[in-house]
Amino acid sequence: VIDAVDISPPSLDVARRAVYRELSFRQCPAGLKDRHFRKAGDGWELAAGVRGRVRFAAANLLDPGFGAGSAGGYDIV
Repeated sequence: VIDAVDISPPSLDVARRAVYRELSFRQCPAGLKDRHFRKAGDGWELAAGVRGRVRFAAANLLDPGFGAGSAGGYDIV
């Protein structure tokens, strides 16, 4: 499971759609796009099986209480 956290609810809405422009793949390893995305209009949509593994939450990463309930902590990218 991946926790996707942002302070901005509108940014989370964009992330939930999981549709990316061609430019987003400019440094992507060969074959990754074809394995995990499908053409959707003017962009590429992330496969439902991958999207289903993401939990979205609006939160401030700088809040001292952020992550207090997570068992193993977080790696932040």
